[in-house]
Amino acid sequence: MAKFYVESGDLRVIVDDSAPVPAAARAIGQAVTNHVELAQMVTVSERGFVSDREGGWLYDTDLMLETGTLLSLVAEHEMI
Repeated sequence: MAKFYVESGDLRVIVDDSAPVPAAARAIGQAVTNHVELAQMVTVSERGFVSDREGGWLYDTDLMLETGTLLSLVAEHEMI
């Protein structure tokens, strides 16, 4: 399992998972359950939180997902 850093709005969590999209789905599911404020985009990285990087630049391996699309995917596959 890899360690993924997932952030969106007030959400900043580290998730152990096999891939970035399931990690993001788990994090978003927890955020919805706990009424955490989310931003329009979700970032997922194996190299730390993007917001902690000088300039907030992304690595080629980082993933950005639209929050609404991810929420639809989570609901469709009953991941919450």
